[in-house]
Amino acid sequence: MNEITVEQREQLKTWASQRDVLLSEISILRDEKLGLEKGIKEVSDSHTKVIYDTNVIEGRILELKKKEKEIELSIDVELAKKIVDKKVLENQIPLLEKQVVILESQKESLIKSIEIMQSVNSGFAVKNIELEKQIGSIIRLSEKNVSVVNSLMESLKLSSKELIDINIKNVKEANVVIDKLPRMVVELQKHGLIKKI
Repeated sequence: MNEITVEQREQLKTWASQRDVLLSEISILRDEKLGLEKGIKEVSDSHTKVIYDTNVIEGRILELKKKEKEIELSIDVELAKKIVDKKVLENQIPLLEKQVVILESQKESLIKSIEIMQSVNSGFAVKNIELEKQIGSIIRLSEKNVSVVNSLMESLKLSSKELIDINIKNVKEANVVIDKLPRMVVELQKHGLIKKI
């Protein structure tokens, strides 16, 4: 059996030393690998969560964009209505301005009419006082005349009653005569005092 030479032994030592270094490095690298794998898992989990959160956010963004479009359409419709309303109002302004001019002229005319009426009313007030005085005297005179007329009416009632009573009496007497007249005529004819008709 061949013996290991000194050189070979030295070479083996070198290799053993290198092997120990490599094993130590491998152990360190294994630990680093485990650490990295753990980190990768954490990053992967985090990455998955980030992707999920991103998808949720993107979904929300899409919904918000839809809502934004709906709101924009609604705003466009409202804006169009407002523009139409504004145009209608703007078109009415000239007509209203003409009406204001007409009303201003009518206002001046009315003010003059009121001033005239106030002047006339003042004259009426004076005449009214005089008229009230005249009416007062007429009322007093009328009251006196009414009293006289009432007295005359009472006298007239009494006279009328007497006349009615006399007429009733005359009618009764005439009725009696009318009832007896045919018999009297017959009797007179019988005695030849009047001719038969």
